[in-house]
Amino acid sequence: MSYRGHNRVGTGGEKYKHGYVVVMKKISILFFVLSVILIPAAVSAQPDLTDFSEMFKVFEEARNIYAGYDLTTKDFFQPLPESYHLGPGDILQVMAGGAVPDAAIFQVDPQGKLLVYPAGLIRIKGLTIEEARQAINDALAVYIKEPKVQLELLQPRKVQVYLLGQATLPGIYITWAGVTPVGFLQNASGLVTTPPAGSTINEKEFLSPYFRILNASASRFVKVLRDKKEIAEIDLADILYNGAKEPDIFLEDGDAIYVPEIKRPVIVRGGVVRPGKYEFSNKENLTEVLKMAGGAISEHFLSRVTVERKNDFGDELLDVSIDRNYKPIKAGFELRPGDIVRVPDINNYVYVFGGVFLPKAIEYKENWRVIDYIGQTGGIIAPADSAYTRIIKHAGTPEAKAIQVDIKELIKGNPVENPVVEPGDIIFVPFDNKVWGGPMVTGTILQFATFARFLWG
Repeated sequence: MSYRGHNRVGTGGEKYKHGYVVVMKKISILFFVLSVILIPAAVSAQPDLTDFSEMFKVFEEARNIYAGYDLTTKDFFQPLPESYHLGPGDILQVMAGGAVPDAAIFQVDPQGKLLVYPAGLIRIKGLTIEEARQAINDALAVYIKEPKVQLELLQPRKVQVYLLGQATLPGIYITWAGVTPVGFLQNASGLVTTPPAGSTINEKEFLSPYFRILNASASRFVKVLRDKKEIAEIDLADILYNGAKEPDIFLEDGDAIYVPEIKRPVIVRGGVVRPGKYEFSNKENLTEVLKMAGGAISEHFLSRVTVERKNDFGDELLDVSIDRNYKPIKAGFELRPGDIVRVPDINNYVYVFGGVFLPKAIEYKENWRVIDYIGQTGGIIAPADSAYTRIIKHAGTPEAKAIQVDIKELIKGNPVENPVVEPGDIIFVPFDNKVWGGPMVTGTILQFATFARFLWG
């Protein structure tokens, strides 16, 4: 609302009127904010899952008055199964060999009946397409000799579905009848955009790894409610990652999908296909969690997997060596809720070898340069020829290239090229040709062999 056009009635009157407008505007904003906050709060604050009546109260009052999200565009249409049951609102095409006009289109009325001339009203509510075709055929057989009815569903009816609990956009959704709970969540995910690739995400604020519509606190065990009673519990992880069959449930008008809060969370970071927050059941452990995360990108660092754990004495770092089946080598390790699992990745390391005191793989640090990484190895040894130090990029690929860096001049403070090192780079400090001898050759070969083991196993 704009107040630019109010009359000026003197300095005192203007101030009074302006103050009145400001107060009324603030009151309007306050009521709007309260209306936005209180409705979701009334829905989400339901710890007791044995009684869903209060959970539905707010939505039932808003039913048919406000539906926040429409999933009935052509982009969300999905093929319907043969077991789809017809109901009021379905649009059908009927052909019966001349008894009705070719490709006549009918809509099922609120009583679940279809008006087909000359048979009249035929009840088809709750029937499948084939059962409805047979019912229409039988009704027309009284008036037509050997009718051959063809029936096609042109458009399913629209239904309202509630999305409750740990969702980024909870509320009332309009969707097509016949959609499954998982299909509904897949469609609703299109309403939320994911963070851009490479963006920094706080470990405590990971998006759900199952669907974008679910927030970081969402459980993998989703409940389907009908008539305020739970009719199914669906394990999203089992369906999405293990290929399990989704229960044969199709959403009906007034159904709700309730997403509880995650109970046993664990965060997986580093060199896995799908880093994020996962939930593991009482029967699962580290092996199952890593498989849900898609497994390691590179299996060459599985012996360096670590688990960060908080306890009464502070943070604890556990070294957990696992085999290629993602099972801990040492028996007895149990994952706990709240653990952070870190899987190293060759692309997160910089490998320094050659004429340095302690050749090793060093975890990548942003904006570090060659000297910074060499310093982590104890420095350059005497026989090395640091003027010909090289950064090898994209090792093991057709794009591999080497960049020469004169470490001697850098140490002296002279202006020479000092490129930033990137994840996966190799820094090689060669030995002086004059002292290139047997022990140094052997040591360098061993260093190459060690690095090759990380690259190619």
